[in-house]
Amino acid sequence: PFCLAYEGPRTPQGHFSRSVRSTFGGNLLCWSCERMPGSALTRGLIRHYGARAAFLHLHHSYFSMKRIDLLEKLDKEIVSSVEKAPSE
Repeated sequence: PFCLAYEGPRTPQGHFSRSVRSTFGGNLLCWSCERMPGSALTRGLIRHYGARAAFLHLHHSYFSMKRIDLLEKLDKEIVSSVEKAPSE
């Protein structure tokens, strides 16, 4: 699968990878959303990157991995857990 990554000046303005610049952080976000969608770690990463950038990173990563189950989980569980989470 293609790993989305920030590519400096080659990355277009406004692209979500300008927020999710670290491949380690992006992979951690994907892992935490898959394994612990409602956890403080997942909520913290989403807050750190911003909800829109985190959602787009997850969507493109899961699509690239051909993980339809994770795309469905993203829509059903992760978005709602972020919306319901108390701000810390």
